[in-house]
Amino acid sequence: MSFLEGLIYIMWRGLAIGIIISAPMGPVGILCVQRTLEKGRKTGFYTGVGASISDLFYCLLTGFGLSLVEDFLKANQDIIQVVGSIVIAAFGIYLFKSNPSRNLKKPDAASSTGKRDIMKGFLFTFSNPLIIFLIIGLFARFNFLLPEISIAQYIVGYIFIILGALGWWWVVSYFVNKVRSHFNLRSMWLINKITGSIIMVFALVGIITAITNIASAASPKRVYLNSVRGMGEWDNSRDSNFLTLPAGDFNLQMRLSDFGSGKGNRAALMLKGKGKTLIVNLEKQENRYNELYPSLLAASAEHEGVQQGGTPVTLDSGEAPVAISLEHRDGALLLRAGDRSYHTLLQLPKITWQPDTIVFIKNHGSPASADYISLVSETFDPSLLASSGYDFADRDVRESYLRRVTDPMEGYWEIFDRSLEDTKLRMGGDYRMMIASIGADYAIYYMDGAIKNPDRWRQGDVKGKLTAGAHRNIYDVTWLDPAGNPIEGEIKAQFTAPDLLTLQFVDQASTIRMRKAK
Repeated sequence: MSFLEGLIYIMWRGLAIGIIISAPMGPVGILCVQRTLEKGRKTGFYTGVGASISDLFYCLLTGFGLSLVEDFLKANQDIIQVVGSIVIAAFGIYLFKSNPSRNLKKPDAASSTGKRDIMKGFLFTFSNPLIIFLIIGLFARFNFLLPEISIAQYIVGYIFIILGALGWWWVVSYFVNKVRSHFNLRSMWLINKITGSIIMVFALVGIITAITNIASAASPKRVYLNSVRGMGEWDNSRDSNFLTLPAGDFNLQMRLSDFGSGKGNRAALMLKGKGKTLIVNLEKQENRYNELYPSLLAASAEHEGVQQGGTPVTLDSGEAPVAISLEHRDGALLLRAGDRSYHTLLQLPKITWQPDTIVFIKNHGSPASADYISLVSETFDPSLLASSGYDFADRDVRESYLRRVTDPMEGYWEIFDRSLEDTKLRMGGDYRMMIASIGADYAIYYMDGAIKNPDRWRQGDVKGKLTAGAHRNIYDVTWLDPAGNPIEGEIKAQFTAPDLLTLQFVDQASTIRMRKAK
């Protein structure tokens, strides 16, 4: 790409990003309209200028790759949203109570300066740093950040971002000013009330959303066990072919990708608990009523000694993935399936025992594979991940889990230095670990790096546990040897944000420091 081609490339993308950032008619857009109607086009435009400067600031943060800022925003976005919403709400209340007649009674005192209007627009927009996530999406959408683009070209690109934003606010203030003469004092008073109310609604929604996220973060409702590739082969010969279920109500969802297209292909969902078993049979059938849909999916189960069937679900194609949803609520089971949307396949009355395990069985042919597996429960215990057959030995489970965590302790960790008393403690290799929360504690899973006794370690095996102590970020450690036995003596761990974990083997006079892998 030549310099001129790169310049043209970055110019129009910068222009588009600037316009799209400004275009949503959020609180600052409503404020710009209100100030244009009340005080004229210049005041409204200057408000937009301040908003554009704030947007440019966040664009520069994104463009120069300040990942620390992004990580801070991700980790604290709910609190930031509450604070920003309170600022916006305060301004909305001020606007709601303001009297536009003051501009007529005391024109000199009410007159505003360009600097003041720009500052108001800047602060109003700057109070919502979560806009950086919109900017990240836009930069990715328009491929704004490319290694072959030079610094000089990027400077031009950022100039065009602010030109695009300013152009948008110029257009908005121009057209609003054209209809300004049609508004009298009472109309302006009403507009202030409406504008202030709308801004307060924006703020209230932001506060409620953030508080809801904070409240729900303590007890996750949905756990994604897989969402990337197929889980591999599911067949009756595999020991890992089971999933531990939570107590109480739950909803298990998955997609079967290789169910099979031939008539008579069968599979079963086997639920076990308290010494009892319930088998739900699934079977592909020919659709004799409509040749456009070559197959049906039927289900049946023997419940309390009574054979029960359900309404078959029409599948558009025998080769299409089949989505399965199994819901347990108040003791009743509801099975839904389909290839584009869920349809009721089978309903079972209340069963008298609690399922604690589910197994998938396929009768013949190539084993089925599944993806997009998720488990929803009000009482889900994260420790079930470790007790389930689909544990962190599976890459899909790990990546799906870590993609959604916000706890800075959770993730991959690597040993980067150590101070060992060789006569008391010898490391078996440069271990790479994964840490995942189990309530207030954490489990340490082995990933790779074992040199001594490598055949004793399997990826996903539990290597240790961090138990929360009386002091914040200080943990008691259980560290397992290759035989699975805890190392004797006192072991402490200290977490230093954002990415340092120090393990102190007190009785062995040894220290290991680990850093979080990016």
